[in-house]
Amino acid sequence: MAQRASAEARAPQSAAAKASAEGPESALKAVDDLVRDDLDPDSAAIVRIVIDAKTGAVDEAAAAAEAFLKRAPGDALVADWLAVTRLHQQRYGEAETILTALVAHQPKFIEARRNLARALGAAGRVDAASAVWLDVLKQAPGDEQACFGLAQIALAAKDRVKAADWLQTAQQATQKSPAAGIAAIKLYAAAKDWE
Repeated sequence: MAQRASAEARAPQSAAAKASAEGPESALKAVDDLVRDDLDPDSAAIVRIVIDAKTGAVDEAAAAAEAFLKRAPGDALVADWLAVTRLHQQRYGEAETILTALVAHQPKFIEARRNLARALGAAGRVDAASAVWLDVLKQAPGDEQACFGLAQIALAAKDRVKAADWLQTAQQATQKSPAAGIAAIKLYAAAKDWE
């Protein structure tokens, strides 16, 4: 038992060590081995989808997510990841369709709402994206990502005052995160406006 606990404690460190010593392919194999040995097949498939999506293997992640959803069509997490892969593939209409259905069935799944706003924004549907970001803020007041999304929309519309207001709202809501302050500094630096 102690031997297994020791192996589990070393697993993340071994994957990180392999990544730095042998490259990302070795690290992914180490994670695959860990997942295969310690997780049920569905959980292992989900972990693989996430790893593929986050490491840039978007087409593989999309194919795996599609195959998974054929077996388990109601899985909200995998549907959200499929939509994320569609965003990366610039297939915004498909992402929007997936996410709209997902939000309708899982209205409290805030990450799906965020991704829907991102899909709408990427497709150039700024008013719809703004409406979804505002819905996110109703569900999670001060949500940093929603404030950033609304700040980006305001900045694209050349409304620096509104963009700064959204960044300030994010900063007030997330006192421990420097991201909003850094984004505000970048905004002012780009505009060369330090008032």
